[in-house]
Amino acid sequence: MQKKYRNEWKYCCSEYYLEQLKKRLQDFMMRDSNSDKDGIYEVRSLYFDDRNYSCAMAVNAGASHRFKYRLRYYGNKIDTLHLELKEKIYGKSHKSTFNISKELFDKLMNGNEWDVFWNTDSNLMKRFCLDIGTREFSPKIITKYEREAFVEPNLNIRVTIDRHVCASKKVDEFLQEDYKYSLPLQKTNMHVLEVKFDELLPSYMHKLINMMGISQTSFSKYYIGLKVTGRK
Repeated sequence: MQKKYRNEWKYCCSEYYLEQLKKRLQDFMMRDSNSDKDGIYEVRSLYFDDRNYSCAMAVNAGASHRFKYRLRYYGNKIDTLHLELKEKIYGKSHKSTFNISKELFDKLMNGNEWDVFWNTDSNLMKRFCLDIGTREFSPKIITKYEREAFVEPNLNIRVTIDRHVCASKKVDEFLQEDYKYSLPLQKTNMHVLEVKFDELLPSYMHKLINMMGISQTSFSKYYIGLKVTGRK
């Protein structure tokens, strides 16, 4: 099956702007299914890269073709971990996902990637294990943030608001409840807005997103997290 790449527009916004935006989004978009009663859920990601930080350098260079691996879970649900491969080509993104168990996670973290490779039917997991075993991919940083997400299923539009984005280089703390040494990636009261859609964004969404004249950015939580934590 041919991969489907989506547009992904990012903005750095103030709390005031986001509150105005939310009031309008709630009129025609639904809350994401991961949301709690307050419409928020926590996202925690563990990013991998090779010894030369090739994925990070591709982001910094603005490479038209690039990718990154991460392991992710939501809230405290460490019983369901997600291996994700995020690929970007000419500004459009595609995400491949494979759910893994805590047992499989432990094998990967303990240097048993070849055992995992030979015992999985997932092409994504096989590729990940190959890159660990041959290109020395390893965990680099953790990121954590609070997310509010809105979806319009008929048009396949997704709008996410990520608040309090922080990072830690203490990768062994990934499954812990809190990261003691996490550092913020943005100034106080600034957050990340992402708009994801297929081919065309309706004109009313264009108007809504741009109502306060904000500009798109290439904000990368992974790359900025590396800089802030002094990991690279």
